Amino acid sequence: MAQLYSWGARALFIGPALGLSPHRNAVAVVAVGLEAPFELSWNAHDYRRCRSALIPPNTLQHLRATSGEMGFLYVDGLSNDYAQLRALALTSGGRSHLGLSC
Repeated sequence: MAQLYSWGARALFIGPALGLSPHRNAVAVVAVGLEAPFELSWNAHDYRRCRSALIPPNTLQHLRATSGEMGFLYVDGLSNDYAQLRALALTSGGRSHLGLSC
């Protein structure tokens, strides 16, 4: 059963990835495979397997090979939350930050 939480300038969705087509979000998104890794692409052709990713605002993205529940945390790209999340990334690139440490 999907769940949605909202507080301040943040929103958290827990549930299936919903099989969305390639898209962009106006805010930064933390995507976490809660039960299994997933595949992430920025062009719908080249996919990287990961368990977590921080996707910057307005970045083309597509998730596939999702299994089980996922968590999606939406945060303002200009917020301290986003800056702190970027600092947790184990691998950073222009399009995303992969492997967030806890």
